[in-house]
Amino acid sequence: MSQYDAHVVEQLVNSLATSLPWLSFLPEKDRERFATESAEALGTTIEAWRNTVVNGMALSAQLSRAIDHHAGNVEAALSELFTWTSELSASALTSYAVEIQPLVCADAGLETFRELLRTQVEWRETAAAYAAGLRPG
Repeated sequence: MSQYDAHVVEQLVNSLATSLPWLSFLPEKDRERFATESAEALGTTIEAWRNTVVNGMALSAQLSRAIDHHAGNVEAALSELFTWTSELSASALTSYAVEIQPLVCADAGLETFRELLRTQVEWRETAAAYAAGLRPG
């Protein structure tokens, strides 16, 4: 977690502690433990969100540039960017393109980036399974 994030977490936890009057009834060591555990949980959440947004933005930008470079041909863009797509059948590559293209064009947001990253991982794992000789039906 960055120093900035740590400062924000500390401010949020302090604000939370002052807005929860029942905390004042706890011994000091328990209030400190509450603050520490809350800060750790919040820090973990912030880090996960940041990673999702940063990685999602990077993948989305990479895909957008490649799709533009290939004049909108999503399959060609995917094939150029990711060598593992060579393991996919033509119909699987088409399915991958159909599934990922709307996510690249969607409004940027945490859920969109989560879905984009999840889709990317699932197709990469599908290609790995195909490379290992596992094929559908």
